[in-house]
Amino acid sequence: MELTSANDLYSQALETMQSYNAELQHLIEMKELTQDYLSENQLAQLVGRSITQANKSRYIDTFLDRNLKCF
Repeated sequence: MELTSANDLYSQALETMQSYNAELQHLIEMKELTQDYLSENQLAQLVGRSITQANKSRYIDTFLDRNLKCF
């Protein structure tokens, strides 16, 4: 999507919102999720991975900030 003005942004946003069909795109998928489940172990692993990833991202951000300040 290429925008050249605020009017383009408005038009594209409006078109995107009008063409969105929640029933077809997300509600059916969300209903199907009620048939799935995670065990306690799977949930712990999933949450653990997210926390680990957040720590990695924070470490990298801090590392980059420190190095940028050196210049």
